[in-house]
Formats: sequence, C-alpha cells, structure tokens
Amino acid sequence: RVRGPAHPELGYLLGHYGAFYERLDDHAKARPLLERALAIREKALGPNHPSVAWNLTQLATVLRGMGDNAAALPLIERALRIQEQALGPNHSQLAETLRNRARIAQELRNYVLARNDLDRALQIAEPALGPNHPRIGLLLNNLGIVLLQTRDTAGAQAASPAGCRRISPRMS
Repeated sequence: RVRGPAHPELGYLLGHYGAFYERLDDHAKARPLLERALAIREKALGPNHPSVAWNLTQLATVLRGMGDNAAALPLIERALRIQEQALGPNHSQLAETLRNRARIAQELRNYVLARNDLDRALQIAEPALGPNHPRIGLLLNNLGIVLLQTRDTAGAQAASPAGCRRISPRMS
C-alpha cells in the first residue's frame, strides 16, 4: 500500500509468488500473479529489460503446464530475444531459455526447433559449466528424447546414456 499497486518491487514479489505456485503445479494460482507481475515490470522497467524476460519465461512455463503451448511459444521467444539482446548470444542464461523453448516446441511437435534449441543450449552451457555438469546431462537427456521422437535411434542411444552419466555417475 505504501508504494502503490504498480511499484516494481510488487512486480518482483508477485513474480516470485507465481513461480512458487508454478513449482507446486498450481497453475491456476500462478497465472494471474505472473500476468500481473509482467504488466507491472514491463511498465516500470520497459518491455526489453532482462527482468521482463524472466517474467515472460515463468508465464510461458505456466502456460505450458496448462497445455497452452501455442500461447507459451511467443512468450518464450520474446524472452529469448530480450536475453540475446541484453546479454549476448552466448550467455549461460540463454541455455535454460533455449531448453524451455525446446520443451514447448517438442509439445507442439516442432522437433526441428526443439533439436536446434537443445544443440545450441549444449554449445552454450558446456563451456560455461563443464562437460560433466548435471545440467549438461539434462540437456543430453532432453536431446535423446527429441531424437527418439524423430526416429533417430542411434543419436538417442548416444545422447541419453551420456546424459545419465552426467546426472548421476552411478547410472552408467
């Protein structure tokens, strides 16, 4: 009340509350919080601020969880454009956004986009995190699933076990 209904800190808090509900799979509670947070932060920070990209990604994740991948895709694409412009084309944060877009593309059966995004995410993340990081394993597993969906069994057989070894060395 002291700072008003459009204060950037309120947008920040609403975004985090929305992300909390998203993690609980309570998309019905998360969505209005994230939509309000996005509106506040766009107005306060501008439409191309990196923090707005975070809000867009969170909202896209909720929409994907609700099965509305067609609405999620333009949001995650906008987030990716903002991050590329603000952070550069090889910033480590892009890898996670690319993975999120790949998951949405996969749901939409756009396997070419999903594979390209996962390949690019790996190219960005591996130098930043190292080849044995668990996140690299997750990306490889995601890639293996996409390769299976495109009937590239040889590629899937190479990617998925390699991913498992990075996630948990005991799985090898």
